[in-house]
Amino acid sequence: MKNIISLFKHLSNINRAYEIVKKSTNEDFNIFSILRMETDEVNTHSRFIAELLNPKGSHFQEEKFLELFIKYFNDLKKTEDNSNFLGAPIELNPRKSIIEVEKYIAPKTEKEGGRLDIAISEGRENFICIENKIYAGEQENQMERYYNYAKKAAKQHHIFFLTLFGDKPSSVYSEDCIIYNISYKKHIVEWLELCKKEVADNAIIRETINQYINLIKKLTYQTINKEMEKDIQDLILKNYSESSLIYKSFEKAIYSPINTIIENLSHKISSYLQNQNSKWHVFHTGTLNSLSDRGRIFIKPKFFNDNGSIAIEEFNPLTTAQHFGHRVFYGLFNKNANLQLPFSLSYPENKKGEWLNYEFCPVFQGVELKTDEDNFMELLTNETKMQELTEHLYESFIQYIEKYAEAYLNLLNGEELDLVNFLNNSIKKLNNINLPEIYCLFEDTFKISNYKNVTEKWIYNNRCFVVDFNNRLACDLYIENEEMFLDCFHRDDKEIKHLIPSNYEERPDTRYRFLMKGETLAQKFKDFEDNYINFIDVKIV
Repeated sequence: MKNIISLFKHLSNINRAYEIVKKSTNEDFNIFSILRMETDEVNTHSRFIAELLNPKGSHFQEEKFLELFIKYFNDLKKTEDNSNFLGAPIELNPRKSIIEVEKYIAPKTEKEGGRLDIAISEGRENFICIENKIYAGEQENQMERYYNYAKKAAKQHHIFFLTLFGDKPSSVYSEDCIIYNISYKKHIVEWLELCKKEVADNAIIRETINQYINLIKKLTYQTINKEMEKDIQDLILKNYSESSLIYKSFEKAIYSPINTIIENLSHKISSYLQNQNSKWHVFHTGTLNSLSDRGRIFIKPKFFNDNGSIAIEEFNPLTTAQHFGHRVFYGLFNKNANLQLPFSLSYPENKKGEWLNYEFCPVFQGVELKTDEDNFMELLTNETKMQELTEHLYESFIQYIEKYAEAYLNLLNGEELDLVNFLNNSIKKLNNINLPEIYCLFEDTFKISNYKNVTEKWIYNNRCFVVDFNNRLACDLYIENEEMFLDCFHRDDKEIKHLIPSNYEERPDTRYRFLMKGETLAQKFKDFEDNYINFIDVKIV
C-alpha cells in the first residue's frame, strides 16, 4: 500500500510540473471551448472545414486550402501503407468547385435522400462528400444513401467518413459501396498543419487554424505533453505491480459511485411519475459497466411502444462516445431525427441528430457537470455531496419533464380525440385514431381488466392492441387504411369457431375477423363484450 501511495505522489508531482508549463504556453485558452462549441458537428466543425475548403471563403486564400486537401489525400494514396486508400486519385478542379454545408439532396427513403454535411462539386465531373461525425451515431442506411446519390451526381466521386479516430461506418451493407474512413486525429490535423504553413505570415488565419488544431487535439486526447507522457510511462514500468493493481481497480472505482447516483436518481424519477399518476414511466436505466456505456435514464409513454422518449444522459467519464464532451444533459429523443416539434422550446437551437432538443444540467455548487473533470470527480468522494448532487439532477430533470412531457406525448399520440363523441359516432374516418387512445378506451370504458380471464394487454409493435385471455385465447384490434377490425384467435391455432359470434370473416390463419365500419365503436364492442368475453368467462373457467 505504501508503494501505491508513493506512486500517486510521483504522478502528482509530474502533473504539477507540467501544469506550470501548460500555463506558460496558454494551451487551455481556446475560443471554441470558451464559446462551448467544441462538439457541434454542423455549426463548428463542418462549417469551419467547409469555410477553409471554399475558394470563395472569407479567408481570401482562394483555392489554396482546397488544393492542399486534394494533394494531401492524393499523396496519401501513394505511400506504401495506404496504396489502396483511394480507388482513383481526386481530379476535382478547385477553381470550378462549389462548397455546400448541409446540402439537401432529396426526401429521405431507405435508398436515397438526406443532407450531406459537406459537399464539394465540380458540375457533373467530380463530387466529394464528407460525412462528419463527432459523437452522433449514424442514421439508418446513411452512407449507402449518400453513395447512391454520389454515383448519380458525377462521373468521379469520393465519399469520406470523418470521425475523431477514423471509425468505420456501420451503415454500409453492399460491397460496391466504397467509403473512405478518415480521422480528425491524423488526417484533418495533418492537412490543417499544411494550411497553417501556407498562411504563416497571416496572423489571424494562422492562429485561428492553430486554435482549431488545439481543439481537435483536445477532443482526441493529444494535448498531454509528450515529455509528460514519457515520464508517466517510465514511472509505470518502474512500478509495474502497483500500476497493475491501480489499473484493475480504476474503472470500478469511478463507475461504482456514479452508478449509485444513476440508480438513486432512477428510483426518485420512477417514484415521482407513479405518485403523479403520469402517463410516463422509467423505461431504461443504463448503469456503467464498460467504456461503451454512456450512463443514462430513459422514460417512455406507458401504454405503447413508440420511438419517442425523454432521457438524461452522459454519466460515463471514460467513454469516447459522448455527445457533448462528457457534459450531463437531458432532452427529447426520437428515432425519427427529422421530426419537427410544434411546441415552443427554451433552447430551440439545441438539436443534434435524434436528440430533437436538449439542455445541459445546471451548474451544481459552482461545478459544471462534466464528468471527466477533477471537480466532478471530487464530488464522488463525499457521500453527502453525492446525495445533494442526486437531488440537484432530480429536480432539474423533473422541471424539464414537467415543461415538455405533455406536449411531447400529444405529438407522439397524434391529434387528441373526444372519446365520448368518438364512441357514439359512426366510424367513417379513422386516420386520426391512434392505438394509445384505443388502449384507454378498452381500459376506461369497457373496464376490460375486470374480466377475470384477461391475463395481459399491450400494444404490439405500435400496430395493434392485444388482449390475452386464459386458455391461450386472444384478440387483436387493428387500424389500417381507415378501417378498424378485430381478429380473434387461439395462440396454438386451435379451432375456436364455436366461441365466436356471427358476422365474422374467416381468415386462412385460423383467425376470425370482425370489420368495424358504418356503426359505432360502442355498439361493436358491446357486442364483443356480451359474446366473446362473457362466453369465455362463463364457459371456460
